Amino acid sequence: MEDTPPTQSSSSTVAIRMPTPDWTQNAVNEVKAQLKTQGNILGNIDTIRIRKSLNRNEDDFVQAVINHCLSTVDRKLHNYIETHQKKISTLLTSIKDIVSLEVNLSKLQKDKMMAELCLAEKPFELDFYIYETDLQALDEWKKFGAMLKSKSDIISDVVTEQSDLYMLRISKRVHSELESALQTYAVKSQVKLSFKVHSPEYLGAMREYRPKALGMFLPNGTEGDYMVSGGRKEAYNEDVTNVYRFKKDKKVHTSLRQRTTKLKVHFQMEAFELPEAKEVMQHVKCSEKDVVKNAKPVVKMQNL
Repeated sequence: MEDTPPTQSSSSTVAIRMPTPDWTQNAVNEVKAQLKTQGNILGNIDTIRIRKSLNRNEDDFVQAVINHCLSTVDRKLHNYIETHQKKISTLLTSIKDIVSLEVNLSKLQKDKMMAELCLAEKPFELDFYIYETDLQALDEWKKFGAMLKSKSDIISDVVTEQSDLYMLRISKRVHSELESALQTYAVKSQVKLSFKVHSPEYLGAMREYRPKALGMFLPNGTEGDYMVSGGRKEAYNEDVTNVYRFKKDKKVHTSLRQRTTKLKVHFQMEAFELPEAKEVMQHVKCSEKDVVKNAKPVVKMQNL
């Protein structure tokens, strides 16, 4: 009788050691606990207190920017008047010699000399900037950066949008505060000043917020939207700005400029004359009579 090979019973199984997902229960419970705790925290957040703190932080920044702008305006005006004062002092010395030597001037010469004893009108144009890097020290901007640590695409989109809106808000505040500050400066000035603060111009990553034409944003800013070479951190109180260029031939040749707001300030000092200047010129002889009395000023003057 032949031997038959042993057969495996259909009911037998092979013993396999495998990990069991017991840990999933703990993981789910942990997430549920975190959500519940966070929900309780969110319900108790004092948004009014936080906003007041953020606003104070923002106020300090805006005040610093305004102080810088006013200092720049004041320095430009002071330098111009101081330079002219020195010129007048030198001219007065020459006038003394003219009177001593009994030199007779022509009417035209005397009119020009009178004009040089006065401050001629002078226009000024100044550009001020707010850069994205300026905002990095602000508490609200820091919160945007902290949010990016979540590595979430939707959070990244939210942060990008909110960063743009924050730059817009800061820029509009600076624009409004600067207009008010310059008006006060003009009122306190002993020389007549007129100011115009142009609307903010958005450059670089903010270019899409520029005024639109036919439904599309104007492509070229006054300085360009792309960096010529390399990036560096810039600050609102810098006197020298980087050089930028535009996007050409539908190709991006260099890196996009950071979020940048440009504020152009145009102000003008009106011309004026002092009564003392007329008294000085009364001592200068002229080949024609009553020149000073009847002379038409070479530049339009403002009596103080």
